[in-house]
Amino acid sequence: MEYTPMEKSVLSLFDRTDFKNISKNELIGYASKLNELRPEVEKEVIAQFPELTKLIQSTAIEYKGMLETIIASDDESIKQVYGILDKKLDGARI
Repeated sequence: MEYTPMEKSVLSLFDRTDFKNISKNELIGYASKLNELRPEVEKEVIAQFPELTKLIQSTAIEYKGMLETIIASDDESIKQVYGILDKKLDGARI
């Protein structure tokens, strides 16, 4: 497929030769660069890609869920470690 000059410039920014197989992580990485723009420019970019906003929101929710699971797992692991240590300390006091 032949790309327009604007499309080619976007591809060069992303160091890609085509738009095929762009992963969600890559897209989020590109979106994370938005904070480097002036607020009025950032708003213009986002307005051009309404689906990107939805993707960012859904990804943030997904990552939040993952982080909550990790934190809960860490909390449980810490409780188990303290339980084992308490038993060892109780045994050492006898």
